Amino acid sequence: MGHATGLSIDELGRVLGLSHAGTVRLVDRLVAAGFAVRSKALRDRRAVALMLTEAGETRLSAILQRRNETLSEILSHVSNADRLVLERIAETILAQMSDDAVSALTICRLCDERRCYNCPMDAFGMLESSTHRVDP
Repeated sequence: MGHATGLSIDELGRVLGLSHAGTVRLVDRLVAAGFAVRSKALRDRRAVALMLTEAGETRLSAILQRRNETLSEILSHVSNADRLVLERIAETILAQMSDDAVSALTICRLCDERRCYNCPMDAFGMLESSTHRVDP
């Protein structure tokens, strides 16, 4: 939800590889914890649009910070030249792993999009529901 504001429950389930019932239970827990809210999507009033709350954004930032610290530690002994090679290899591999926006977002949900410049997944575009506004 941090990568694509306004995802529907169905889209979130496809990205996470969960059943509809499993995704609903997950969203219920996120809403109860104050990390997410449900809204009606503007394009389809029957659909629910999911968004992170301020607390959800804060939690996401903390998770990504821990992830970045771990990666920095792992890569601390890798030279800058080798990091550039690793980056090119990773981009090539990632671009071959996706064939649509859902599979691309499945990969991107593990990234810190604030640090991901020239993301190879951008070629697949955004999910339809995440490209429009939602009612609060």
